[in-house]
Amino acid sequence: MELSVSQRENIYLAMIGPASLSCLTCFIMIFMIILCKNLHTMPFLLIGILSTFDIVNAGAFLIPNYSTDNDSFTCQLQAVLLNFTSIGGVLWSTFIAFYLYFSVVKENMWQWETCIKGLGCVFFLCSVDTIIPFLNVGKGYDKTMGWCWINTEEVALRMCLFIVPLWILVPVNCFVFLRIRRYFNICLGDEETERLKYKLKKKLFLYPLLIIFCYGPYTIKTILHTFFGMNNEEYWFTMVSGILRCLHGFLNFLVYGCNNKVKGTIKKCVKRSESQQMFMNH
Repeated sequence: MELSVSQRENIYLAMIGPASLSCLTCFIMIFMIILCKNLHTMPFLLIGILSTFDIVNAGAFLIPNYSTDNDSFTCQLQAVLLNFTSIGGVLWSTFIAFYLYFSVVKENMWQWETCIKGLGCVFFLCSVDTIIPFLNVGKGYDKTMGWCWINTEEVALRMCLFIVPLWILVPVNCFVFLRIRRYFNICLGDEETERLKYKLKKKLFLYPLLIIFCYGPYTIKTILHTFFGMNNEEYWFTMVSGILRCLHGFLNFLVYGCNNKVKGTIKKCVKRSESQQMFMNH
């Protein structure tokens, strides 16, 4: 069932708020990492790169393509950006999972060179993933139900370039984080260490759940539409799926970036701003 222009516009309007929220929080995260010297560490570098993927992804959803032609520049641009950053964000989340595993369990702190190589591999895989649809001339990137992405008729491309890799990476993430949790359970420490371990153990569950929450409904929608022809609720399913995908950057900020160190830095910035304001008023 094809959606009307007005329905597509409603979906776009519904995504503006969540996408803008993700852009704002990701921008704040990147801005803080660049300016605050106490955040110039490897974990925050990894979070900053993840926030970059997320801000571009959310920004792509803000491109108004509900009434454009399939071959328009903005439609093709949105499709490319979404394809590159969607799989890129999940790949980089997996890289962060392995970084935590080797740092915590193996006590092998990766150097900057390792992370640069990892980023290079992710960019290469994303580039190949994004170029492949262009090779299918006329049926590559196109308008879909809610935004521009791979043509709805190209089931194999959709499954192989995004859906299947996504649901391979999610179990990998879960397996890695379970290994870290198991290590925490057998490794004893002092009271402060145990408190930090408890906090991290709670967050470890949230990392893969975040991906499932944001991409699960979209995957179900794609499978139902592609393999079972169930599209009676296409409009509402697409809207919910789009909103959750747009929230991915904001939720990543809450789970990955909004820790005690970031909160402390924000408080210091607020206090410094208030002090400067009081000085200027006097």
